[in-house]
Amino acid sequence: MPGRAEKGASINFLFWNIARKRLETDIARLVREHHIDLIVLCECTVPVGALLRALGQVAAPFNRSERVLPDSGLEILIRYPAEFLKKCHDSIGMTAKKLCLPAAEEILLTVMHLPSRLHWSTDAQAAECHRVAGVLRAIEERIGHRRTVLVGDFNVNPFASGMTSPYAFRGVSTTAIAKRGEGIVRGESWPFFYNPMWSCLGDRSPGPPGTYFNDTGTADCLFWYTLDQVLLRPELLDRYPLSSIRILDSIEGTSLLKANSGIPDRKRFSDHLPLLFSLDVTPNGG
Repeated sequence: MPGRAEKGASINFLFWNIARKRLETDIARLVREHHIDLIVLCECTVPVGALLRALGQVAAPFNRSERVLPDSGLEILIRYPAEFLKKCHDSIGMTAKKLCLPAAEEILLTVMHLPSRLHWSTDAQAAECHRVAGVLRAIEERIGHRRTVLVGDFNVNPFASGMTSPYAFRGVSTTAIAKRGEGIVRGESWPFFYNPMWSCLGDRSPGPPGTYFNDTGTADCLFWYTLDQVLLRPELLDRYPLSSIRILDSIEGTSLLKANSGIPDRKRFSDHLPLLFSLDVTPNGG
């Protein structure tokens, strides 16, 4: 099991909302296929022992991070010693941990699972994005840096006001804008996130056109939704290979999509598709 971050080393992250399914074998196969180092699961009800056993059969042993709030459905597992992920903040729908690998600068890993449109109105979702973004800014202020990666099921699209508003996450679609660091609105500075998920929308995406499909039959139906997202502060952009973000639609050659329809096979797997991305973890990007 790795114990140090070597010069030029990258960490491969996997995020997947597994919709309360027993998918530990499929998770382990993804880990083997993509050499995953850190796993973030949402809506996870798989017993941790079963997860660790499945992972141990295909890869170096994983360790469970310190438990987030009970019954939150969030699970974080790491190939490194568990003490390298230090607890920073836990609240409903949000957990933040400091990733502290030896010979590497500290990174703030923040995981979100925000309320669904099935239960919350659009306005209520936007208000919740504003609230948790404010909590995150306070955490960054307290720990003294913004080397932050934010990942989760936000239950809104990248273009929703809760994702783009300066009072919420201020996720922008280009690195050129993000590298400005902050933007001024009504005389006040608000920090940017870079949201690479803008590049994963529609047919020009290198993979599936979204992470979730739902044909509601309503006038505002978008069919494909990108609810699962990863965002990065500008301080991490030099460490992030732009091509590393992928929406995965197969596991070792087995499709996660229904035959003839191309939409997620929610019976065999999850109604959400997994995300893969990488970060260089060495000081100053190596």
